[in-house]
Amino acid sequence: MLSQALAQGVPALVAATLVLTVARAAGRAARLLHQPMVIGEVAAGLLFVPAMSVTLGRSAVAVLLPPGVRDALDVIGEVGLVLFLAAVAHKIRCHPVGMRGRSLAWVVAGTSVPAFACGALVAAWLTWQGSPALRGSAPSPALALLLADAFMITAVPVLARLLEDRAMARSSVGSVAMTAALAVDVIGWFVLALAIGWAANDLTDAAGAATAAVAMAGAAVALHYALRSGPAHRLRAEAPAVFAAGLACLVLAVAAVGEHHKLTGVPGALLVGLALPPAATPRHDRAMRALDGFGRFLVPVYFVTTGIHLLARPLPAAPCMVVLVVAVLAVAGKAAGTYAGAWIAGYPQAFRLRLTVLMNIRGLTELVLLQVGYTAGILTASLFLVLAAVALISTAVAGPLLTVIDGCEAKAGQTGTSRQKGRRQ
Repeated sequence: MLSQALAQGVPALVAATLVLTVARAAGRAARLLHQPMVIGEVAAGLLFVPAMSVTLGRSAVAVLLPPGVRDALDVIGEVGLVLFLAAVAHKIRCHPVGMRGRSLAWVVAGTSVPAFACGALVAAWLTWQGSPALRGSAPSPALALLLADAFMITAVPVLARLLEDRAMARSSVGSVAMTAALAVDVIGWFVLALAIGWAANDLTDAAGAATAAVAMAGAAVALHYALRSGPAHRLRAEAPAVFAAGLACLVLAVAAVGEHHKLTGVPGALLVGLALPPAATPRHDRAMRALDGFGRFLVPVYFVTTGIHLLARPLPAAPCMVVLVVAVLAVAGKAAGTYAGAWIAGYPQAFRLRLTVLMNIRGLTELVLLQVGYTAGILTASLFLVLAAVALISTAVAGPLLTVIDGCEAKAGQTGTSRQKGRRQ
């Protein structure tokens, strides 16, 4: 048994080291190009297998990354993702922005409802066209729900990394974006479960997912009150390593419940992070810093393994008109809705522009959603390719657009200062 474990464990460890090295190098290269590190890590994930295939050949890739090693990398990436997201949610919990519930409701409604409607509209258009290569044979409600979900979703992992890279995680707009994205994504996982159940003509899965989500929310509330007790406070302060290990096990257990019910591990990790009370002193917070550092170290593996799964098979081309319609409606619906919601909520102009860019980051969350939809037979390969391209483009342009907004705001500030000086003279 030990020899079998070593036979699987050593190649997986070597592959994980290689993946982390490549992802870190790509992240630093992105920094040199004035892009957030996460963009480089995502690019490395998507290009990892094609680059190895070109340089070493497909047979060498099969030897270096056999199914057992890929499964081990999947587990490592998932562990890094859920621990990182739990730490991100805890940071939001510790640094609230003091926004009113009505303001958050307007932002969430603005970023989700128009995008959801645009996705349903595209599903109706594809059904009207009747192209089997694009429409497939899935039930119309399942296709409409999945496309609407894909248009509405925001990539919390990529958004969190981008905010960290740009030192925006504790800013007002960063906190609003993360909070709204969390709310939208929780809704999105419910919609995904319903779409999958509808496609399989079995709504039992959807009901099970809803029950699991309610149970996880209840467990998070119970956890919040349990961790406020005296013994938990003492353990957190006096034995941070033990507390961090126990919390990590709890996060992984809750995430596993979500995975079992097709919600993925994301909602559970976020709920645990939000349930953990703020630290009383910096000493009490050492456990969360350890959890954050470990998750941050491993999360690039998740980006790379997602790319490995996506590009493990050749994907067909898609008609240019379909690409154009899907891209315009996906980006414009979410952007216009987010801007309008933030405007109604009373946020200033620069805030609205930044929030619009941030909420359009779809990234790997949408890629995972699309992968699930493709596996369930709801999406065809061509439609999968179109939606994946839109997700990647909307994510890649986020950094440059934020830089442009920052530059315009700085220029406007200098112009205003010059005008004030001229009036004084």
